[in-house]
Amino acid sequence: MNQRNPNLQFLADCWQDKTVHGVCLEGSSRSGKTVSIIHFLIAICSVNKGLVINIVRETYNSFKTTLYLDFARFLPDFGIPNNFGYVNDISTFNLMGNKINFLGADKPDKFEGAGCDIFWINEMLDVQKPIFDQLEQRCRRFFIADWNPKTTDHYAFELEKRPDVKFFRTTYKDNLLYISPMELKKIESYEPTPENIAKGTADKYRWAVYGLGER
Repeated sequence: MNQRNPNLQFLADCWQDKTVHGVCLEGSSRSGKTVSIIHFLIAICSVNKGLVINIVRETYNSFKTTLYLDFARFLPDFGIPNNFGYVNDISTFNLMGNKINFLGADKPDKFEGAGCDIFWINEMLDVQKPIFDQLEQRCRRFFIADWNPKTTDHYAFELEKRPDVKFFRTTYKDNLLYISPMELKKIESYEPTPENIAKGTADKYRWAVYGLGER
């Protein structure tokens, strides 16, 4: 990225702090959470060998329309060839001598013995607590979780009480250089301004969650 997203800077700082074992990124839509995490993992893999990184989503199939596309988009930025544009089913791949596993939370048996150095739960509010517990008890170094705060009652928020877990909130305004005009227009159409109310696009809940990144 030409300008470092604050999510990426926060991840880098927390990784260097050995007292931090987990990072939670919450915020609005298009705030750069996912992109920053992918860039962070690629950077970590570029200076390490033999790491095992488990990436988790609500379902395994959901990778094919989300993170597959993100990895396919960003790996070439680092001069790294990838097969995501040509292979429909990738559960494991090698990234500069490190192993990346894609795991769906819909198959809980996959987490028995799934040890790792780093794990990332993408959209953590869609993943149940037993899955998180299984992952953390088998994690040797660091975890990352991200979400849009679409609810106020979730085990993820309890992690704020832990001194070894750091929270960071961003909004789409932290990532304006990388948002298309159409995406920006849609997000800002939720704001309950007189103009948006008149057009029928205003939505207080969507503006709070996807515009302001608030629970």
